[in-house]
Amino acid sequence: MRAATERSFRLNCDPDEQGQVEALLQAEGFECRSSPLQATCRSLTKEPFPLGSSLAARFGLIYIQDKSSLLPPLALNPRPGEAVLDLCASPGSKAGLIASLVGPHGLVLANEPGAKRLQTLRRNLELLNLLQVCTANYSGQHFPFPKFDFDMILLDVPCSGWGTAEKHPRVTRIWREEKLAPLIALQRQLLTRAAELLAPGGRLVYSTCTTNRAENEEQIAWARQWTGLRCVRLFPLKGCYFLDTDQDCAPGSLLVDGPASGGQSFFLACLGKPGASSAAAAKTGAAGAPAGGPLVAADTEPQPEWSRLPAGEMRVESGRAVFQPLEASRRLAGKLTWRGLNMGKMSGERLLPSPHQRLLLPKGAATEGFQVEDTAPLRQLLSGQSLRADCRAKRLGLYWRGLPLGWLTVKGRRLLWSGRS
Repeated sequence: MRAATERSFRLNCDPDEQGQVEALLQAEGFECRSSPLQATCRSLTKEPFPLGSSLAARFGLIYIQDKSSLLPPLALNPRPGEAVLDLCASPGSKAGLIASLVGPHGLVLANEPGAKRLQTLRRNLELLNLLQVCTANYSGQHFPFPKFDFDMILLDVPCSGWGTAEKHPRVTRIWREEKLAPLIALQRQLLTRAAELLAPGGRLVYSTCTTNRAENEEQIAWARQWTGLRCVRLFPLKGCYFLDTDQDCAPGSLLVDGPASGGQSFFLACLGKPGASSAAAAKTGAAGAPAGGPLVAADTEPQPEWSRLPAGEMRVESGRAVFQPLEASRRLAGKLTWRGLNMGKMSGERLLPSPHQRLLLPKGAATEGFQVEDTAPLRQLLSGQSLRADCRAKRLGLYWRGLPLGWLTVKGRRLLWSGRS
C-alpha cells in the first residue's frame, strides 16, 4: 500500500487566529484539510507554488513538517505548563510542536550541539515567536545538568535516516550497515545520559527516522538492560499506518509505515523511569508584563502589547533584548548556560522590536498600524521594495486584515520590511 507523500504543516498562531491564517493561505491559492493527528496540523490539498514561499510561511504563521515527524512530540504528550528537554533539537520542528502543547506557561529547553545548527534553531524560534523555548549548546551525551531533573525528555537521535529513502534514495548507500557502529555507539551514549537526566516517574520518547532494527528495537532492548528504564506502551495515532516491531525487544514501540502513511518512516518508543514523580506540572502564573517593568518601544504606534507575554523578564545582552521565561530562570539558573528568545535591539532604554515579534502587536488593530487587505503589498515588502506612508514613528505594526504579521521599519515616509525569512 502506497500513498502519495503529504505536504503537512502546523499552524503557528493562537487558536483565534487560525481562521485568518488559513484565509491568508487561501488568498494565495493554497487549500488544506485538517489532520486527525492534532488540532494545529494540516495537510495540503492544493499547492500552486512551494508552500515554503507562501506569505504564511515567511511570516512564521505556519511551520512545514513531515507528517511522521509530528509523532514524537505527540507520543510524549506533555501537558500545559510542563517542562520538557529536547536533547537534539535543531532545526526546531519538534521543539516547536512541544511548545504548542505545553503552552505559554510551560518550558522547552532545546539543546543543539552544532554551532551552525544552533543558529538555524534560534532563527526558527524567533520567526515562530516561541518565547517558552530556551536554547543551549552542549553535546547531548555530556549535557551538564543534575541527574533526575526532567520529567519529560524527547530524544530524537542522529540516525542513518533510512526512513527518508523515498525522498533521499542515496541515504542507504551513504549509511551502509558496516558504517553504523559509531552512530549506534552515540545513540547509546545519548540514551545513557537521557536516562540519568530523567526524574523518577518521568518518561522519555526515543525516536529515529530509520527502519534499521539495530538503531531501533535493539537500542531499546539495550536501554532496558543497562539504564533501568522500562517500556511504556504507545498507541497508534489516527492518520498513520504502522508496521510490526519486535515487541520482545521493544514492547509498545511503533514503526510508521512511511510509504503507506504519506510521510517518512519513523520509529518511536517510550521509556519510563520507575518511581513516583515528585514534580507537578510547571506553573508560571498568569501572563503579564516582564518582571521589573516593561521596556518602552521607540515612538511606535501601537505600543508593544506586554500583556501577551508569559511571565518572565527582559535582559539586555550585547545591545539586544532577550526574553527569559520565569520558569527557565527558576529551573536553569546556575546549572548551565542558556539563552532566551531575541526580542529586538535596544535604543537607550527603549526596545526596537525584532521584525518578527508579532506577539508584541495588539490583535485586530482597526486603526493602529499599517493595514493591508491584499497580498500584493506584502509581496512587495518581502521582495525589498518599500511602501509609502505618512508616519513619523521608527517602527510600525504590519497587519493583514487585522492579523498581526510583524514590525515595519520607517525611513522618512517609506515603510520597509527588514526581517530575514
